Amino acid sequence: MRSHFFATFALGVLLAWAGGLHAGEAAQETDEQAYERLMQEGREAAKKGKRDEARAAFGTALKRAEGFGAEDLRLAEALYEHAYTNLYVTEQSAKAIEELLGAIAIREKRGGPADVRLAEYLYDLGFYLLHDVKKKDRAREPLEKAERLLAADAKKRWSPLRIAVLHALSRLEALQQHPLEGLRWLERVLEIALEVHGPDSSNAGDAHLALARTHAEQGHGEEAVAHLRKALHGYEEALPGGMKSAEILDLLGDQYRFARRFAEGEAAYLKALEIYERALGADDANRGRVFNNLGALHAAQGRYAEAEAQYRQALAVYEKSLPEGHAWTGMTAGYIGNALRWQYKNEPALAFLERALACAEAQPEADAAALGTLHNDLGSARLALQRLDDAEKSYTRALEFYRKALPERHAWILMTESYLLSIAVQRGALEASEQKARALLKEWEELGYGENESLLAILNPLTTLCRNSGRREEAARLQHRIVDVIARTYGARHAWVADSLDVEVQDLRALGRQEDALQAAGRSLAIREELNGPDDPRLAASLLALGCTCHDLGRHDRAVAHLRRALALQEGRLAKDDPALAYTRFFLAASLHWQRDFAAARPLYRQAAAAFAKDLPALAEFHALALSGHGRACMDDRDYDEAAVQLELALRQPILKEERLAMTRAQTLAPLASARMLQVRPEAVLEAGAEALRILERLEPKDREMRASVLGAMGAAALQLKNWEDARRDLTRALNLLLDAGGRQALGRSLLEARLAVVDRETGKPERARERLLAVLPLLTQALGAEDVEVATAQAELARTHAALKDFAEAQKIFAAALPVLEARYGRRHPYYLGLARAYADCLREAGQAEAAAALERRLEAPEPPPRP
Repeated sequence: MRSHFFATFALGVLLAWAGGLHAGEAAQETDEQAYERLMQEGREAAKKGKRDEARAAFGTALKRAEGFGAEDLRLAEALYEHAYTNLYVTEQSAKAIEELLGAIAIREKRGGPADVRLAEYLYDLGFYLLHDVKKKDRAREPLEKAERLLAADAKKRWSPLRIAVLHALSRLEALQQHPLEGLRWLERVLEIALEVHGPDSSNAGDAHLALARTHAEQGHGEEAVAHLRKALHGYEEALPGGMKSAEILDLLGDQYRFARRFAEGEAAYLKALEIYERALGADDANRGRVFNNLGALHAAQGRYAEAEAQYRQALAVYEKSLPEGHAWTGMTAGYIGNALRWQYKNEPALAFLERALACAEAQPEADAAALGTLHNDLGSARLALQRLDDAEKSYTRALEFYRKALPERHAWILMTESYLLSIAVQRGALEASEQKARALLKEWEELGYGENESLLAILNPLTTLCRNSGRREEAARLQHRIVDVIARTYGARHAWVADSLDVEVQDLRALGRQEDALQAAGRSLAIREELNGPDDPRLAASLLALGCTCHDLGRHDRAVAHLRRALALQEGRLAKDDPALAYTRFFLAASLHWQRDFAAARPLYRQAAAAFAKDLPALAEFHALALSGHGRACMDDRDYDEAAVQLELALRQPILKEERLAMTRAQTLAPLASARMLQVRPEAVLEAGAEALRILERLEPKDREMRASVLGAMGAAALQLKNWEDARRDLTRALNLLLDAGGRQALGRSLLEARLAVVDRETGKPERARERLLAVLPLLTQALGAEDVEVATAQAELARTHAALKDFAEAQKIFAAALPVLEARYGRRHPYYLGLARAYADCLREAGQAEAAAALERRLEAPEPPPRP
């Protein structure tokens, strides 16, 4: 028990003695030792990012150093370290610079102006001045002085510091708008990095990266790519698959995108995404930036659906990794809005663009120019939806922001004024709008803004104005300029080039330059096939342009092939009443009509007309054209009753009364006259024919063939009315027009000759009538076939002529051959058939065959059998 007590007592005395000894040692710490300890604590805290602790330690060390003398190097060292924490902890740049100047003064006195250690202080001073907007011009002197000191270091011991100094000098040149001088400093950085560290080092990578950034800022894409590839090589050798590699790959993707090397750009972006995900996880904000760049790459190719998908991935990343309402989230919402707008999905685009604008407006220092651009994008979406008042408000706001942020008469200001001009055009202020558009274009050219994307805002409304006022030649020139601007801005294989080429095709077709139109349409199709593949519905627009041009050139087989392909791409993907689908059906119907495939053309015309009717008055013109086409196809298919219904329906459309559509009205009246003739409504024929002739006579160039068709119908109506002189006059005029038209109208002339033969017979010239009919019948038979109704009609008229000449046997033989064809075509109750059948009965009676004549008459009075299914 006692032994345990003494042991415990002895241990306590020993511990107390040891503690006292340690306290004595601490009390004996000198100022020099305390200074060294505090400086070491400050450096350790700074390394760990604990800047407040570092500042406290360096501050205490500085107070100790002040006791060492005004020229002591330890005071310089403490001032140097404390300046760092003043700058980065309290953001007192003026205090930091004052302390650095004090440190530099001490070191110059003690070590002399050639002391290489002075370079470190000079570099920090230059760096601090460089990052103070108001003092950056003062940074050159200390940085250049540091460079001279370090350049004298033959052993290259200070090369990392020298590299930092040269980088700072390069940055200074960039800020002072001296890019070539900046490149000179960076090239020196690269020389040192290669010499001291070798090509497979991160230092060399840094030098190449800095050179790449500078070249990229100057638009030197090839040089930027070369340096980025070398930078990537350096970092991959030093730190394979590191974060710096991802950063470089992202930049490399940008340069490939700008150079339109899309496959290489996409590969670089995807590799960057892979590195970021492996190092930082799938929701790191860096990946959002790369997704946005990928979206921009797809958009640059016109692949807007894929661009939208990438932007949406970026937005998902940002929404998980960034605070609500962050600027990058809003910016990405704007990208999605524009991708939707470029896909003509303007309603959903509005929601994203409004979100982007709200986010941008909430930022503490909102960029006025960026706000202007967002208002412009919103205006364009609203304009596409025909919300003219809302669009006008958006464009007006954009103009206000641009005028705050940009120089007077900046290109974007002119562009926005042009957007407002588009609204004025839609509201019908055509003359004033054109004057404004020409003034803007002249101002643009005088200011030297060149042929770029913003110019399109001026060219588009001006082109539309020229086109709508009938100045197609000027419209075509302007549209070709639009194609060139888009190709130069976005690349020759962009989807917008294809869109603009399709519009140019319409202008060229209207000018009769079908071969040029064919080339433009083929170029458009090639672009779309390259971008979207052979089965994408977007090809339909180019195929439609190509098909219509082939139709104009009379290449109907090719036209039908292109238009059928367009229709196959659209059907099942578009709503049944979609205007794009209706256009394709309408033009395919027209080509099939020319191929005389009336059974296929008629339902297509009918479907197109029904779809166009859903969007009146916007599609009123095409609705009328489809009705007219349907009626003419029915006419050619010899469905005269349906033809008359459709043609009269077309003529009731108010738009066909407009002067610019006078030819279409005439083209509708002409077959209507023929339909009324076959319905034995001669007064209606003469009324329709007279109006058609009035239109055709005032139009240039004169359409001889259509006038001949109208006169032929009017002559036939006069025959029905037994106005033989009027019939001879109109039929002769028609015949003379077709004689002037050349050999293409042999069939039409033969039909007119057959009708003139009736006039001859009825005016006492049966011999001449027979000669005419015998001359034209072989031509009609060869052209139409022996079973054709026109051939049968001519035969029946020849039979009547033989009967008038008392040649009853020949008349009976011809009547017997012709009447079954006419009965099958018209039925027993049709006036044409009845008149000829009664003439046959009279012929039989004259020939002494009274029983046969009576039987035929009884048959005519008997009920007509129902049509066979």
